[in-house]
Amino acid sequence: MLLAWNQFAWATEFPSGYYQEIALTLSAQCKAARGWTTWFSRNKNAKLWVAEERMRFVLNAARRFDTLLNGSQRSQVEVSIREIAAGGGLT
Repeated sequence: MLLAWNQFAWATEFPSGYYQEIALTLSAQCKAARGWTTWFSRNKNAKLWVAEERMRFVLNAARRFDTLLNGSQRSQVEVSIREIAAGGGLT
C-alpha cells in the first residue's frame, strides 16, 4: 500500500511532498551527471512490486549501464564503482 501511495504521489506530484522518486543512479556522486540515472515509470498506476514492471525498470538500468561502460564515460563509471566499493562517493 505504501509503495502504491508513493508511486501515485510521485507520478502526480501530489503537493504533500512526502514521496520519493524511484530511480537508480549509476554514480557515486549525489548529483549524477546527465544520463546516469534510470527512473521507474512515471505512470501513477505503475507497480514496483509486480515482477514484470520491476524487471522492465531493472533491464532499462542494465542497458544504460552497459551503454555507459562501453562508451566514452567508461573511466568515470569505473571511478564511481571504486568509490562506492570503498564506501565513499556521496560528494
